Amino acid sequence: MRSLRKLWGFALAATAWALVMMCWLLPGRAEATVPQAPNQQSVLTISASGNGNTLNISGSLTAGGQPISGADIIVTLDTQDLGHVPTGADGSYSTSTPLPNSGTHVVTATFGGDKTNHPASATQRFAVAPPAPATTGPGSAPNPVPRAGFSPTVDGRVVTLRSFYDVAPEISKNVPMLIGNVSEEGNRMSSRPTEAEWHATLARSMGESKAAAFIAAMKKAHPERSIRLLSYGVNGISSRNNVQRMVKLKHEQKGALVYQYYFTWQSPMLEDAGAWHTAELAFCFDNTKRCEQGTGNTPEAQALAKKMATAWANFARTGNPSQPGLTWTPSDATRCQTMVFDNRCRMVDDPEGELRRILLS
Repeated sequence: MRSLRKLWGFALAATAWALVMMCWLLPGRAEATVPQAPNQQSVLTISASGNGNTLNISGSLTAGGQPISGADIIVTLDTQDLGHVPTGADGSYSTSTPLPNSGTHVVTATFGGDKTNHPASATQRFAVAPPAPATTGPGSAPNPVPRAGFSPTVDGRVVTLRSFYDVAPEISKNVPMLIGNVSEEGNRMSSRPTEAEWHATLARSMGESKAAAFIAAMKKAHPERSIRLLSYGVNGISSRNNVQRMVKLKHEQKGALVYQYYFTWQSPMLEDAGAWHTAELAFCFDNTKRCEQGTGNTPEAQALAKKMATAWANFARTGNPSQPGLTWTPSDATRCQTMVFDNRCRMVDDPEGELRRILLS
């Protein structure tokens, strides 16, 4: 009997201890399962970017700094419903659609909300430009999708127009302009096409008859150049069209004068390198020695650098790049007077005019 009383005492003590432990532990468990506070503010973002003829739309949904996964996002382009897109584990979503026609458009993302998070929406306005005949070089067409490519974004507030593409800006009407390009803008030393390969490449972009006419004209104008070097010159000719458009816009303002150049000096240091993009900079700043790997710092290179650096300094000082023995005539939209920089510097009316007009046809 005494043993039973002892066992009963131990059982009561153990039960009391268990109750004490439960009272101590339960609050912690309850606190860990408190649900998230309802009606948090949702933050929805949206961004549009282009890839060829495709418009890519993406963004994210968060609340309190944390991603919201599995949410239903409704995406629209103007009035077109692009469907419902779920958010992933990181709160992000994405979809794509064909790039719309030229003009101003709006993409919108909408989150309807749920029992935990408020509804939210986000929009982005962007402009799609009409196609342009020239696609490379100075003054080329801006990318049709905001924040893509090398052109500033026309946001309608800070940047309201595409300077020297749509119009010459009024703010620089009375500021002289000097503009030009090099003959082998498309230099890519790893490219060594045969004439057949070059022809096929051009035919894919401009059509068979136009490609044939352009190649024949290039070979006639420059019989001394290899097929490889001629192929590098296509972008140089295309850039001539961009330069002429910008010259025309500037000249029609009837303000300050515009001067244009065409740099055709062929480097003796690299096989079939020609006058690649930025090749003229070593000469503009009289740095043929510093850039000897490209110029050779030959007597011809030094003589050309002296003339070009003098022209640039005179233009910066007075707005006129002429110098004794080398008069540089301002350009207009009709004659397209151009200073050709080579071993023999000279003024030429519309150099490569026939070739560039083929590209425009």
